[in-house]
Amino acid sequence: QASLEKSSFVCGTTYTLADITATAFLARVHIVKGESMFGVKTISYWSRMKARPSFQDAYVIWKWDQTLMSKQVEAFANGIDPETVKWPGPPIVSE
Repeated sequence: QASLEKSSFVCGTTYTLADITATAFLARVHIVKGESMFGVKTISYWSRMKARPSFQDAYVIWKWDQTLMSKQVEAFANGIDPETVKWPGPPIVSE
């Protein structure tokens, strides 16, 4: 959050490896807590990172319902063997 108060990206004015790492970290946090742990600048940053074509190409999983595990839990709850659940494919970026 502090870095984003000073610039558009984690480590300055250009997209770097730090932003790739931050995006993966924020995706993981988002799966668990949504945006409740994000500050205002982080929410703005997160929205910009999700809009990047590379985000879609990377198949970033950032919602619980996009995970294979969520599909397996749902199957189990419905009396279906979770081992039969297959990966449905990469998520489509949408809100």
